[in-house]
Amino acid sequence: NREDLQIGDLVHIPASVDLIRFGRSDADSGVPTHTSTTTFPGLGVVTSLEDNYYTEVYYGGARWSVRSNNVYKLEENTQND
Repeated sequence: NREDLQIGDLVHIPASVDLIRFGRSDADSGVPTHTSTTTFPGLGVVTSLEDNYYTEVYYGGARWSVRSNNVYKLEENTQND
């Protein structure tokens, strides 16, 4: 759930999720400069909570914006075995 995410959280990103990299300069801020789609499920780390629709994650060696409803926080296992 989006409200549960914090910067630094480990998240699951499913296969077939669109990844977007936006421009960082003032001139092209908000303009997609790169796009990709995940082929396999993977793990990412939350680097920024951009707005209600996108979460920025470090995934595959780069920072990407992902629709927040496609990011799932991994819960800590607190069971004692």
